[in-house]
Amino acid sequence: ARWGDWGPYDYYRTFNLTFPFQSSLEIAHGVTGQRLPSTGTRVGLRGTYRTLDAFSPDVLTLGDDGQQFEVATFLEARL
Repeated sequence: ARWGDWGPYDYYRTFNLTFPFQSSLEIAHGVTGQRLPSTGTRVGLRGTYRTLDAFSPDVLTLGDDGQQFEVATFLEARL
Protein backbone atom coordinates (compact mmCIF):
# COMPACT_ATOMS: atom_id res chain seq x y z
CA ALA A 1 0.00 0.00 0.00
CA ARG A 2 1.20 3.52 -0.81
CA TRP A 3 -0.22 6.92 0.12
CA GLY A 4 0.26 10.12 -1.94
CA ASP A 5 2.62 8.40 -4.38
CA TRP A 6 3.17 8.57 -8.14
CA GLY A 7 1.80 6.01 -10.53
CA PRO A 8 3.67 3.16 -12.22
CA TYR A 9 5.03 5.14 -15.21
CA ASP A 10 7.83 7.74 -15.39
CA TYR A 11 5.66 10.50 -16.81
CA TYR A 12 3.53 10.50 -13.62
CA ARG A 13 6.56 11.85 -11.75
CA THR A 14 7.48 14.24 -14.58
CA PHE A 15 4.03 15.87 -14.55
CA ASN A 16 3.53 15.41 -10.76
CA LEU A 17 0.46 13.19 -11.15
CA THR A 18 -0.24 11.44 -7.85
CA PHE A 19 -2.77 9.03 -6.38
CA PRO A 20 -4.00 9.55 -2.78
CA PHE A 21 -4.02 5.78 -2.12
CA GLN A 22 -2.74 2.76 -4.06
CA SER A 23 -2.94 -0.89 -3.09
CA SER A 24 -2.07 -4.07 -4.98
CA LEU A 25 -2.51 -7.78 -4.42
CA GLU A 26 -0.80 -10.57 -6.33
CA ILE A 27 -1.62 -14.28 -6.27
CA ALA A 28 0.76 -16.61 -8.12
CA HIS A 29 1.48 -20.30 -8.52
CA GLY A 30 4.85 -21.81 -9.41
CA VAL A 31 4.90 -24.04 -12.49
CA THR A 32 7.17 -27.08 -12.77
CA GLY A 33 7.49 -29.61 -15.54
CA GLN A 34 9.69 -30.88 -18.33
CA ARG A 35 9.17 -27.94 -20.67
CA LEU A 36 9.23 -25.10 -18.12
CA PRO A 37 12.24 -25.09 -15.80
CA SER A 38 11.53 -24.61 -12.11
CA THR A 39 13.81 -21.58 -11.73
CA GLY A 40 11.02 -19.13 -10.97
CA THR A 41 8.41 -19.74 -13.66
CA ARG A 42 4.97 -18.79 -12.35
CA VAL A 43 1.42 -17.95 -13.42
CA GLY A 44 -0.65 -15.42 -11.53
CA LEU A 45 -3.28 -12.76 -11.11
CA ARG A 46 -2.55 -9.17 -10.02
CA GLY A 47 -5.10 -6.61 -8.86
CA THR A 48 -4.51 -2.90 -8.24
CA TYR A 49 -6.85 -0.36 -6.63
CA ARG A 50 -6.28 3.41 -6.71
CA THR A 51 -8.25 6.40 -5.49
CA LEU A 52 -8.29 9.52 -7.68
CA ASP A 53 -8.38 13.24 -6.91
CA ALA A 54 -7.74 16.49 -8.80
CA PHE A 55 -4.00 15.71 -9.08
CA SER A 56 -4.51 12.22 -10.56
CA PRO A 57 -4.63 11.32 -14.24
CA ASP A 58 -7.92 10.15 -15.81
CA VAL A 59 -10.17 12.40 -13.69
CA LEU A 60 -12.90 13.78 -15.95
CA THR A 61 -14.00 16.74 -13.83
CA LEU A 62 -12.11 18.52 -11.06
CA GLY A 63 -14.89 18.10 -8.50
CA ASP A 64 -15.42 14.39 -9.14
CA ASP A 65 -12.99 12.19 -7.21
CA GLY A 66 -13.08 8.55 -8.22
CA GLN A 67 -11.61 5.08 -8.06
CA GLN A 68 -9.61 2.99 -10.49
CA PHE A 69 -9.46 -0.82 -10.57
CA GLU A 70 -6.97 -2.81 -12.63
CA VAL A 71 -6.87 -6.61 -13.00
CA ALA A 72 -4.14 -8.42 -14.94
CA THR A 73 -3.01 -11.99 -15.52
CA PHE A 74 0.63 -12.81 -16.05
CA LEU A 75 3.10 -15.55 -16.95
CA GLU A 76 6.61 -14.96 -15.64
CA ALA A 77 9.20 -17.29 -17.16
CA ARG A 78 12.77 -17.11 -15.88
CA LEU A 79 15.05 -19.27 -17.97
